[in-house]
Amino acid sequence: MRKKTGRGNHRKFSIIPYSWRRHSLPDETDWIVLEANASRRGAPRRRRLPRYVWPVRISAVLALAVSIPMGLEWASGKIFFENEEFVLRQLNVETNGVLSEGKLLEVSNISPGMNLMEIDLAQLRGRLENLPIVKDVMVERELPDKISISVFERKPVAWLSSPPLGIRPGDVERGFLLDKDGVFFRCVNLTENEQTLPVIEVYRMDDPKEGMTMSSDGAACALNLIAKQGEVPGTEDLVVQAVKLRNEWSIECLYRSGLVVTFSILNLERGLDDLGVILAQSSHMQASLATVNVAVAINIPVTFSRPIGAALANSSEKSSEGRHESTKDVREKHLRSILNSG
Repeated sequence: MRKKTGRGNHRKFSIIPYSWRRHSLPDETDWIVLEANASRRGAPRRRRLPRYVWPVRISAVLALAVSIPMGLEWASGKIFFENEEFVLRQLNVETNGVLSEGKLLEVSNISPGMNLMEIDLAQLRGRLENLPIVKDVMVERELPDKISISVFERKPVAWLSSPPLGIRPGDVERGFLLDKDGVFFRCVNLTENEQTLPVIEVYRMDDPKEGMTMSSDGAACALNLIAKQGEVPGTEDLVVQAVKLRNEWSIECLYRSGLVVTFSILNLERGLDDLGVILAQSSHMQASLATVNVAVAINIPVTFSRPIGAALANSSEKSSEGRHESTKDVREKHLRSILNSG
């Protein structure tokens, strides 16, 4: 705001006309700065809260933070843990193996009459999975009074044999079974199926323990050979009786027919294919094989279980078409066909 001098606010009288004074007097104008409130007219003023309000609010929030969980816990205890409706009355136990329901209930450590909500399902599942024969467990709680337990056991595929360690197949107390993954576990019930399982014989190994895995190239090859028996054309009638791990590059398989076949650990599939071709040739010759070494790819060595001169002579008579060949030539021809089949 501008403050005027001269005529000003004092209303002084002078004999000099005002128009003359206006041009002759110096301009002594000053500026006066006024601080004005820029807020809207009529806007309410913000009141300052008393000092005791914030402590009261904080105390209220803390009280709610403590009381709400305590109230929920009390309510859940009344609803679930002290409610007679949530009592275990139905306990369903299923297994796909030899474990009995009584054994599983003993290990699970639960019984009818317990509070359903107090049973820790994770601990229950862990206790059952600690059994080496158990592969997987499913536990379900079904309100208001039921728990279902499904146990999936390991399927044995072979016995372990280790003469240096005194481990013999078929021994329930000291023997070990193996599943397809090579996991060791004890025989709980010696059934007819367990008695007819093949044997994997190992001479150099550490003391096995339940739940451990037989991890070696030879063991993996032996388990793979057992799993593939009968799948390759020409080998459908072969049943594995024992697989011996002799060294680090080959395994020896004894079939129930008496045939002994040596396989390479590094190329089992090729060996099975060669064995199928050789068996087809020997069947055509009506000759019984004793040993075959398919660990090599060419010039495969074979031996026969009985003389094959008569069988070779009959075969040569049917295919000679008027040309006469000696028995020795026919034998060499058929042997060369078998030996070069790799």
